[in-house]
Amino acid sequence: MKYFNLTYSIVTVICIFVMAGCATRSQHPRETIVFNYTPASQAAPGSADVTFAVVGARLGVPAPQGMVQLPSQAPVPLFVDFASTMTKDFMEVLGARGFGVRGPFETYDEMIHPDKEGSHLILTAEVVFKADTSRTQLKEAFFPRRGVKIVGSVTGECDVNLVASESLTNVCGRKV
Repeated sequence: MKYFNLTYSIVTVICIFVMAGCATRSQHPRETIVFNYTPASQAAPGSADVTFAVVGARLGVPAPQGMVQLPSQAPVPLFVDFASTMTKDFMEVLGARGFGVRGPFETYDEMIHPDKEGSHLILTAEVVFKADTSRTQLKEAFFPRRGVKIVGSVTGECDVNLVASESLTNVCGRKV
């Protein structure tokens, strides 16, 4: 009888551990990030006597050593959304500051000649995202499936370079 109770206890403990190992972890709900900026003050339209043609933001490629380059073929949707929303916000900010605004245009080549002649400068944002993965490690995983898992933290950084160039030739003097 004592042998039966010991066996029953061991089987019960093993079943509890197996069931606990099969339990799923609760995941935190993802927060939807909304990129939007509204200028605080408004100037009279055209009061600055300068017209900008706004060209869509470009996702740049990071070059620093020790950082991981994001693939340019398939950018992260969050980054694409950030870049496109930033272009719309530039239109609002420039208009609120009294500048004339044309666009937004996807690329410089999309602009027609009257838009190039009617603009003094072209404003483009170059967005460079970098991910620092130096604190991550690859570890072999056995449960629930055999394979490799990444353990550690990743730090994301973003640089925004505003590029102003001449409207007819698209020649850039320097990055702002």
